[in-house]
Amino acid sequence: MRYGETRFGASFSFKGVPFFPSADKILYFLILASVFIFILWPIASVFFKSIFIQGSLDFSEYITLFRNKKYLLGNSVLVSGLTTFLSVVLGTCVALYLTHCQGKGKS
Repeated sequence: MRYGETRFGASFSFKGVPFFPSADKILYFLILASVFIFILWPIASVFFKSIFIQGSLDFSEYITLFRNKKYLLGNSVLVSGLTTFLSVVLGTCVALYLTHCQGKGKS
């Protein structure tokens, strides 16, 4: 049997049909749509709500943040840096354990 044929000889291949998306293109589109809907859309929504106050463009909250409340930005950078460092250390330890052990974790 060739690719695209059933037991009865009928073909179900869509290779000749123009504009028919393949399964990998559909999956790629679904992943991109999920990233956009669940990650980028909420971030953009919060950002636009923070700069448009009562219908007009207003950067006063950002000016206050950068001038008077710099410690908040410092805390955010510190927490993200420590989280990244600890994740790399823990991931490296787990990777080394799994590559060098002969126990249950090794398949």
